Amino acid sequence: MATASSASPLIQLLSPPTSRRTPYRTVSEAVAESPDSELRALLEKSELVFDEISSRNLSRWVVTFSGGKDSTLTALLAADYLAQLAQPPQLDVVYSDTLLEIPAMRSAAQSFLDYLREFGAVHELPIRVHIVRPKVSDRFWVRMIGKGYPPPKPKFRWCTKRLKIAPATPFVDTGEPTAVLTGVRYGESAQRTARLVASCATGGECGQDYWAQRGPRDSRITYFAPVIDWRTCKVWDFLHFVAPLAGWPTQDVYALYGDTSLRFGCWTCTLVRRDKTVEALIERDPGSSLVKLHDFREFIWAESQKPENRLVKDGHLAGLTLEFRRDLLRRLRALERDTGRSLISAAEVRAIEQLWSNARL
Repeated sequence: MATASSASPLIQLLSPPTSRRTPYRTVSEAVAESPDSELRALLEKSELVFDEISSRNLSRWVVTFSGGKDSTLTALLAADYLAQLAQPPQLDVVYSDTLLEIPAMRSAAQSFLDYLREFGAVHELPIRVHIVRPKVSDRFWVRMIGKGYPPPKPKFRWCTKRLKIAPATPFVDTGEPTAVLTGVRYGESAQRTARLVASCATGGECGQDYWAQRGPRDSRITYFAPVIDWRTCKVWDFLHFVAPLAGWPTQDVYALYGDTSLRFGCWTCTLVRRDKTVEALIERDPGSSLVKLHDFREFIWAESQKPENRLVKDGHLAGLTLEFRRDLLRRLRALERDTGRSLISAAEVRAIEQLWSNARL
């Protein structure tokens, strides 16, 4: 992935705003003040996608918001476009809070969502922000410490569906005609670009100034990608220089990524051996509580690999032993005290203890 430091020469020529300026009425007006003709052309392309969606009379627009740069850009552009319509459709912005997000990312996401609510109220727009969380039985600690699931791996990725997808699904697919706006872009990664190209050959609508893909057969969802042509450097130019001129607090996102190619997720993530994102954040702030969170993540990774901490099924390592899970809970509660952060709820602890009790019956 390209980084904030690989942004276009515009970033090196302009100085970031030091304080919030009097907001422009729209982002379009802010972009009009920019000397960057490519940025103006990209905004026009995104607005053509929104025009296409509007022409289909879809009663709901949905953005699945992660707090990253692409979903931030998508949600912002959608809200700004709706502010220019006489009868805007409903916009639902759905943020899946896994309860394990890296604290700095969670804070930046919350700041943006707070402003989005304010923007909707000021412009009298039908914008709803949904912060959804997994049900207690599906939460990370309940699954791992309570049920004994080993930490997620690429071939046993049990976390994503339960923590992010399942909580958001009822708010995305309500049975109404819905446009789901995604932040996918060409060039973001070779795999993602290949999937986008493949979708064009299997029923997608491409090459007519927009990209669209029908959702599941039994749904009334159509997916659109309004920022599909935006290069990474232009995403950064917009978020760092243009959006703040229109009042949006997007410099938080830029500052979070900094000069590195980071991908943000859960601080417990074991889908990669080294969490370079957390390591980079720790390097910036060695005294933060993230140091202890990362140490605990490393402990989980290392200790869960040891045969003495695993059950054996059909000659293969299976779930975590009850003794090891008890030790994990003790250490997790100690980590809460050390960091001053709430890491596991009382409801989760009760669910874990109930699972342990049932296992002994």
